[in-house]
Amino acid sequence: MYIFIYYLLKTLFEYYIYNNADSLIVSGFVRNSIYRTSSKPGGYTPETTWNIPLTNDCILFDFASNTAAGTYWANVGAGMDGQKLNLIFNNKSSNAVSVLADFGTSGVLVGTGYTTGLKFETTGQSTSLVYLGDGIDAWQVLNTGSAVF
Repeated sequence: MYIFIYYLLKTLFEYYIYNNADSLIVSGFVRNSIYRTSSKPGGYTPETTWNIPLTNDCILFDFASNTAAGTYWANVGAGMDGQKLNLIFNNKSSNAVSVLADFGTSGVLVGTGYTTGLKFETTGQSTSLVYLGDGIDAWQVLNTGSAVF
């Protein structure tokens, strides 16, 4: 009986809190899960844009061995103040594949000021970011292995 209640509460907590957090005040953003771009049904197409889901704290740009060559565009929207985000690039294909993570008009803060986005083209490149709200309203790069554009 106790085990059943434990799993019921655990499931309820994980589902309700993470999927309906708009009515909950949380200090920071903790999710600890990975969104893999390879999990999108039908995949992505080069030279098209997709919106990155910010429901996960880690986005893995994961390209399979049969991925078409080209540049893939990913829009990164606004986060919540203090939210952390990791972007990781992995290309299993022998084709030339790159991702341009576009942060829109608010840009992204890097060591030299604002820039439009980040470019990933080598397996293993990654970037760690935090969202700064309260008037700054932009993602701040904490550590990066990607290029800027």
